Amino acid sequence: MDRAIVVCGAIVAAIGGAVFLWKVWGLGLPITPSEDSVVWLVQLEIAARGSERGSGSIRIALPRDDARQRIFGEHFSSDGLQLETRKNELGERTGLWSGRIDEVDHVGYRFHVQLFPTDRTRRTPPLRSGADAEAVIDRARYTRSERRFPITSEPVAALLEELPLESGDGDGEWARTLYAFVRYEIASAASAPDDALLTLTQRSGSESGRARLLVTLLRAVGIPARVVRGLELDEQRPAHRVWVEAWLDEAWRPMSTGEGRFGSVPDRFVRFSTADESIVRSTGTAALDWTYSVARRRLAREEVESLMMPTSPLFRSASLYRLPVQVQGMLRLLLLFCAATLVVSVFRVVVGVPSFGTFMPALLALAMRETGLAYGVLLVVLVVAVGLVGRLLLERLRLLFVPRVGILVCLVVLSAAALGLVGESFQTAGLFGGIVLPIVIVTMMIERVAIVLAEDGARTAVVRALCSALIALAVFPVLRSESLGHLLFAFPELLLVIIGVQIWLGGYTGFRLLELVRFQALRRVGASG
Repeated sequence: MDRAIVVCGAIVAAIGGAVFLWKVWGLGLPITPSEDSVVWLVQLEIAARGSERGSGSIRIALPRDDARQRIFGEHFSSDGLQLETRKNELGERTGLWSGRIDEVDHVGYRFHVQLFPTDRTRRTPPLRSGADAEAVIDRARYTRSERRFPITSEPVAALLEELPLESGDGDGEWARTLYAFVRYEIASAASAPDDALLTLTQRSGSESGRARLLVTLLRAVGIPARVVRGLELDEQRPAHRVWVEAWLDEAWRPMSTGEGRFGSVPDRFVRFSTADESIVRSTGTAALDWTYSVARRRLAREEVESLMMPTSPLFRSASLYRLPVQVQGMLRLLLLFCAATLVVSVFRVVVGVPSFGTFMPALLALAMRETGLAYGVLLVVLVVAVGLVGRLLLERLRLLFVPRVGILVCLVVLSAAALGLVGESFQTAGLFGGIVLPIVIVTMMIERVAIVLAEDGARTAVVRALCSALIALAVFPVLRSESLGHLLFAFPELLLVIIGVQIWLGGYTGFRLLELVRFQALRRVGASG
């Protein structure tokens, strides 16, 4: 191997390794993710269409620290609008964008949140300044009658006369009785009313309607109560949630009629506001739309603290955790693909295994990543077989390359759709993955197989196909490795180490392992002669 190649590869790998060791030993970042600390990245994207007036505002409720949640790493995007954050007398925060809203403007808000269990036996972190840790509350504020909480109305008074509320019972027993009534006597329906009285008289209400009714009943008997709005964290379908908090035993006690919980809410609920208003609202806009994206990250305590208060400004600016949720997911896959190319290079250069294309095996493994190994192999084989038959039939027509590949793409798509229908008929979820197979990858695989068949014969095509499958099987665990994905995402400088090794492999000119096996017989003949 050329000396310059050795030195160049060593320098690049040494730089990446030095940065990695600095982060691990100098900053104390963990190499492997921990199950004990889960951090959620939440991203809110808002699109607003301006009205004829031109100027308008977009307002969102911002979460804050309390005993159940710790908020950090906030980031706002304004798209030319003026941004300011406000705080009310209760310490709740609001983000406000204002200015001229053109045809469509986009703003965004992103934050990290670490959730803590509601079980009192588990240790929770100390509250920060301004967190919701009220020792004494304004009872008048949370027991008065309001438009949304008509505690003095006749239907409410009539209901309280019917319910078994004994005068000797404490607030806790009364709260349980009222909670049980709303939970079991009021039906839940998404299209039902949001109004407390309509929910009571119709015995049916939405999530907001049932929550407002429960607050109304609690206030009517003198128990301070309020509606809380937040988000249920789920990577697939994050959902807006509404629950109730009642002041019992000198603390706010959550209860959720939808989830069937009294005294607690699911640990994946993040609280945004107690204002009983939509988390996102606007003025002076013709239309408003917003979506949430959520990503779950398993990190150790030291890494969480590093994200919250980085000791190094350089590390903070270079941290990939600052990127949007969708970008993080795609980047993790790309980083894993870089590691997969190293595996392919070792098989091709050191072992001497032939394959279709340079990195086609890695692309095949990528195609099987979403379906799992067993179904992935089956789907690729079936789709390639159908496409190959179509390719051989098209050969007789002597079509030009580009139209021929376009026809193959259509055949591959039809095959994938057919497999999806078969999976639906037999309730086999794995076959649905045929629809999401990277079509271009499979199509190019078919084209290469057909070319080798025509030029080198069936034996060579079969050997290369089997070797490509072997490399793809070796690459598959790399692309599915959650630990490796965390390692490369938390320490992207390790790509320099991969580049350094690739430089060494690129300068390798010696015998491959399979060549040594093939030439073993010649060595024996030479030795005997």
